[in-house]
Amino acid sequence: MSKQVYYVVICIIASSVFFTSNQFLGGYLSSAEHLGKEIQSPKDSLYQYKLIRKAPFKYRILFSSIVTSSFELLFDSNDSNGFYYSYKAWSLAFVVAASCLFFYLLTLNGFSDQLSFLGACLFLLLPPLLIAYTVPVHTREDPLAYCILFSGLILIVKNRSWPFFLVALIGALCRETLLLLPLLYFFFSQDKNILRKFLITGLPCVLWILLRLFMEKTPYDSLEGFHWNNNNPEQVVGFVFLTYNILWLPVIFFLLKFKTTVLAEKNAIRLFFFKSSLIALGLILLTTYLGGIYNEIRLLYLGAPWVIIISLVYIEKHGNDIYEMIRSRNYLIFIVLCLAGAGYLLSIILKYQQDLIKPGKYNIPYHLWIVISVIYFTVSLVLLPALTKVFFKDKQHESF
Repeated sequence: MSKQVYYVVICIIASSVFFTSNQFLGGYLSSAEHLGKEIQSPKDSLYQYKLIRKAPFKYRILFSSIVTSSFELLFDSNDSNGFYYSYKAWSLAFVVAASCLFFYLLTLNGFSDQLSFLGACLFLLLPPLLIAYTVPVHTREDPLAYCILFSGLILIVKNRSWPFFLVALIGALCRETLLLLPLLYFFFSQDKNILRKFLITGLPCVLWILLRLFMEKTPYDSLEGFHWNNNNPEQVVGFVFLTYNILWLPVIFFLLKFKTTVLAEKNAIRLFFFKSSLIALGLILLTTYLGGIYNEIRLLYLGAPWVIIISLVYIEKHGNDIYEMIRSRNYLIFIVLCLAGAGYLLSIILKYQQDLIKPGKYNIPYHLWIVISVIYFTVSLVLLPALTKVFFKDKQHESF
């Protein structure tokens, strides 16, 4: 297939995931009423958009400005349905755009179109996007943030300093976690001009600070997430695993051979992602622990470029061996046993759900999360022996 066909298919899959998340999995964009609860506004006057009057949401002005501006341009000022359609349309557009940008980023890494397509599908089908609009993920401006992140990474690896500078400024208006971009530029870009590096890195940070200095102060508990994470260590571990599940395994193998893998890599763009992985993933995990809540797995999904690229490199190198192992008779028996065990486990958990899980203050669809968790855990269990055996079978090689 040509690249254009891959882009079309990715757009279709992205749209399908978006509508599945909302129409079939109970996402808040399934109706104006549900959107109203998410943005804390009455369903018949969604345009009040009360959520953005509160900190820290009020500082993330880009997505809300896009939604409200298009609503005011296209609809009557009192048309609540018009606001709903505007919000939903932009959310869909950014999910689709992020998927296409990610596919392009993967092709820049030297992956074949087929592997790049696989990576884009993984991005769409992992829990942070598959169930993006359900509680407690609370996806809002995040698909736009993914677009900005992928655009920034593309411009870094293509050594486009000033376009990157513009993207980094826009990122500071979207959400604070995108300050990761100027940090990566400063430490890992090919730019040899130190003054320009300081300028491009510093001004987005200054803009972020100015937003908080000059906008009306609204008190909020900045340590709420930190306290929740400390009080719920089992959920922290569970949601960290669920975010990328089996893809954590290639990342662990990569870290075990980090130095030798970096030294052996000849592809400059992959080398950028390898070298920056420790800082990027470390900061994402740390900042989410200190200032976010781990069950909002959309926050951890900023690490998707590094996790998926590392995983695709592993598949590129060991894919044939993994496939041959999985299609063996003994392994197929193992898969059947795993599926049977998962079905039994799921039935038991759903049967005793009320005894196992105490309802919280939020209306969380626990049955959905139980089903999703068991499915992804089963996939991880099925693939674990193959991925692990291949790694240790190939341990004489220096790179992972």
